[in-house]
Amino acid sequence: MAKAAEEAVTAARDQVNVGIAGLIGLLLTLVISAVSVIAASKAVRAANSQVRAYLSVEPTILRHLEAGEVPTIDLKITNSGASPAYRVRHVAMLDLLQHPLVNEQGPLIIPGDDLMPKVTLSPKSWFVSTVVKESALTKEEIAKLFRNEDYRLYVAGTVFYRDVFKKEHSTMFCFFLGAPEIMSASKRLGGRLIEAHWSLSHVHNDAD
Repeated sequence: MAKAAEEAVTAARDQVNVGIAGLIGLLLTLVISAVSVIAASKAVRAANSQVRAYLSVEPTILRHLEAGEVPTIDLKITNSGASPAYRVRHVAMLDLLQHPLVNEQGPLIIPGDDLMPKVTLSPKSWFVSTVVKESALTKEEIAKLFRNEDYRLYVAGTVFYRDVFKKEHSTMFCFFLGAPEIMSASKRLGGRLIEAHWSLSHVHNDAD
């Protein structure tokens, strides 16, 4: 009887070991499957990132920078990606602000539901949109810009678009221009500045 009992215990132990081995094998299979899924997902994202649209913003021509005039700035919005950007729309502002912006600066402009334009931008193509200051420049603002180192002219906003994979993206931008850059602009004609050097702000510049 003792031998029979010992054989029964051994058989039970073997069954337990087989069960543990099977469980370990199942867990390894699940881990390998999960790793494979993650790797495949990363590969898809990497492939998508190579062919999706990428939009960038560049300030170009600043006009009417005179007291009593309403300044405007042309923004060049470019698709540097390999596929079209759909439903491209944006919101932007142009204003004289204290410089530099604080690190905890809140939103400079809040987008609404009526963003314009809504266009399709082909790969390697661009379009120009004009941003207008909400009010005319006053003599006091001109004095702040040219005589006070604590103020700069800022243009900021966000471009929204949808890529070929129907995923929404945004590009936040924020540039500033000071008196030294204005005075050193390569060309100036009346209230127009051409090729003035706009600097990137340390906040409100991000893209996904």
